[in-house]
Amino acid sequence: MTAIVCGRGLKRAPKCWVKHCWKPSTKLCDHPVPDPARLGATKTCDRKICDDHADPVGPDRHLCPAHSIEAAKAEMRTGP
Repeated sequence: MTAIVCGRGLKRAPKCWVKHCWKPSTKLCDHPVPDPARLGATKTCDRKICDDHADPVGPDRHLCPAHSIEAAKAEMRTGP
């Protein structure tokens, strides 16, 4: 008996947004960004990030590396 297993129909977890990181994403970036569809409204970044690249900033809130750096710079300018 011979069996062929094809993986085309399998759903895989999306990969981390960080370049050269092939780990599955487990979190989304929660940094607020302007929503171009609705004037004055904001939404979250929602970049897919793995546990290693997620920067926890609160209960169930995480930032991607790019927004983590942006938030740190803003805090340096304004203070804690």
